[in-house]
Amino acid sequence: MSDSFIYELPLFTNPYDEKVLNIRFNMGCYLYNAILKEGLKRLILMKQSKLWKRAKKLPLKSQERNKEFKALFEKYNFSDYSLQSFAIKTKNRCEIKDHLDTHVCQKIATRVYLALKEYSKNKRGKPRFKRKGWMSSLEGKEKKAGIIFKEDHIYWKKLKLSIIFNYKDPYLAYALNFPIKYLRIVRKNIKGKYRYFIQFVLKGKPMPKKIAKGKVGLDIGPSTIASFSPSKAILTSFCEELKPLSISKKNILRKMDRSRRITNKDNYDEKKRVKSNVHVWVMSNRYKKQRFKLAEAHRKLKEYRKRLHGRLSNELLKLGNIFKTEKISYKRWQKIFGKSINFRAPSMFIKQLKRKAENAGGRMEEFSTQKTCLSQVCHNCSTKHKKPLWQRWHECSCKIPRVQRDLYSAYLSYHVEDNHLNIREAKRAFPGAHLLLEQAILRIDQTAIGRSRLASFGLSQS
Repeated sequence: MSDSFIYELPLFTNPYDEKVLNIRFNMGCYLYNAILKEGLKRLILMKQSKLWKRAKKLPLKSQERNKEFKALFEKYNFSDYSLQSFAIKTKNRCEIKDHLDTHVCQKIATRVYLALKEYSKNKRGKPRFKRKGWMSSLEGKEKKAGIIFKEDHIYWKKLKLSIIFNYKDPYLAYALNFPIKYLRIVRKNIKGKYRYFIQFVLKGKPMPKKIAKGKVGLDIGPSTIASFSPSKAILTSFCEELKPLSISKKNILRKMDRSRRITNKDNYDEKKRVKSNVHVWVMSNRYKKQRFKLAEAHRKLKEYRKRLHGRLSNELLKLGNIFKTEKISYKRWQKIFGKSINFRAPSMFIKQLKRKAENAGGRMEEFSTQKTCLSQVCHNCSTKHKKPLWQRWHECSCKIPRVQRDLYSAYLSYHVEDNHLNIREAKRAFPGAHLLLEQAILRIDQTAIGRSRLASFGLSQS
């Protein structure tokens, strides 16, 4: 369970402040790249050694393997401390020392180390070098040095920044009652202009919301989510409100493609395909304007999606704080339902729901899909029948009432215990639960009058 939370406020900056901050963020970017280059060099040398190959052959999670890797890290100076030391030496040898303090440099080194550590374990991809303008945040290590909050202002190396407080926000008084761990300055590109924000990393728990205690069964799909609890069943689509923004993004991409084709006619063949070995592309001013619009569209999608995820997770927390769902490979989903996953981000939603549930004293329980087979099993007769994806309703020869497939899986998830479906309990509770499942379908019919429904609901599109 996390013992800290973040409260963000906008900063009031004048042209001079923005100039100084922009320089400091660029310096942070240069330092990040220098540390990453050094870290990759050490990691490559480490991977080329015989000790690495010997350690990789040892059994996973064994003490010998851990000792071998620990010795390797020490031998090649691959640690958080050594990269922090390198960062300080690099800072002191160049003009970065005039712009960034020691604590900020150390946190940049820590960021690089964590990325490289994940990469060395094959948990993440190779960390990328940052272009100028790609550094989005800089943070300190503690509240008393580096970036400091004092007398309603932010102080950072002779720079004094004013905070825009919203005194009507009830969260403000709650958040600032907690001790500050450290501060983070965030840079966001909004409508082609940099805006700066201060994030207070506070020790404590976020403001509690209305939360019920109990179990909730979930069924997560690429575009839908179904939930079941003894009080209510829900079937809804993921982030359906994002569609207008998605359409505007598509229009911008089309404009960019047309502009690129007109200004680079020689780069395409007779079939309007890009020629091989083309390295020079001319970008018109209109194309550059559309590129800024595209970046803004992506930002809006990201922020709105995050807000919708938060709203949905809060709705689910009103049903309970212990969530049961299938363990899903979202990377696999990306290969099959790429556009939908990119648009709705179900994995990000699950992470947010898990975090909120843990803060509320609950948890997220994930069980094996292979052992439970919720989309195939019938709780009434215990038979398994594999359904094709187009079949959106559960119907069985045992004459069980017809149930929407996703809602039925959510109901069965509620009755999973220790990776096994409790068929006896599912049978006992189904007569009362069926009414809740039917009510969920009726709510969709009422709210979707005059609008098209998702085909995955299994309802008529009229």
